[in-house]
Amino acid sequence: NAIIGYTTIASESIDKKEKVSEYLSKILSSGNLLLRLVNDILDMSSIESGKFSLNESKVDLSEVLHGIKTIVYGEIEGKKLEFDIDISGIKHEQVYCDRMRLEQLLLNLITNSVKFTNENGKISVVITEHETEDKDISDYEIIVRDNGIGMSQSFVNKMFEPFERERTSTVSRTEGTGLGLAISKKIIDMAGGTIKVKSKQGEGSEFTVHLPFKIIED
Repeated sequence: NAIIGYTTIASESIDKKEKVSEYLSKILSSGNLLLRLVNDILDMSSIESGKFSLNESKVDLSEVLHGIKTIVYGEIEGKKLEFDIDISGIKHEQVYCDRMRLEQLLLNLITNSVKFTNENGKISVVITEHETEDKDISDYEIIVRDNGIGMSQSFVNKMFEPFERERTSTVSRTEGTGLGLAISKKIIDMAGGTIKVKSKQGEGSEFTVHLPFKIIED
């Protein structure tokens, strides 16, 4: 409706450059939201039909994180957030995993923190590598922590169910489909990992993910 509405208004104001520019910006924003919604629903459809799979390849974790930082940079700057990524605890940056799904997982967690952290807040991502009994596989612990609005315990208990969103005045005004965390949980499960959540309303949230990756000696 927004795309159609603003396109109609823009076509009627074609000689007013500033107005058209404003409408085009809103059309672009609405288009991107629609694209995310469609992609999330397609992913959920793949999950429900059993056709959701992981395709592993050689991946450089530092490149992945640099790319994600570039993607979220605009939103972080806009809200004047303090944002840190710490990978000093990683010994092997080269691993085998599904790069697209790893990026999707990290983006879901980080953008959630950005959405629900107020201006001048703090968000941190800490990745630590732990040895396992299998010398070819390491356990990568990913902690995404923020000091945002947090969640109630009742919502934490059901947050990975499709289309679930906490019903508060703040959350209801925030764009989202309620599918991101459900998809993230499926990615983690398929990779043989785990996710735990700690959150308290008014104090922030902490997501801890463990993923087993086959390491590449380099």
